[in-house]
Amino acid sequence: MTTTQKITKSKKFDNVQINQIVSFEENNMINTGVVDMTNDKIFVLRVISTWNNNGVIVVYERYLHFFKSGKKTNRFYIYGNAIEIVGNV
Repeated sequence: MTTTQKITKSKKFDNVQINQIVSFEENNMINTGVVDMTNDKIFVLRVISTWNNNGVIVVYERYLHFFKSGKKTNRFYIYGNAIEIVGNV
């Protein structure tokens, strides 16, 4: 290998497309979301989550950002990394 050759990391999610289902890790569980947006470097999952507010179940929508390698875009985010493409909507 010469010094002019560039070493690139393999990007597991290079071919991810809108409306595909992707699994990710959160709270020691495997969850899934639908790809809502993608560009050269990142993709965004749309996830429906629930929260129990004193017996009232609240349903809300979240957007989770990942690099094409599967890593989350900020180390302070509480969710884990993307795991794999599961299927299509």
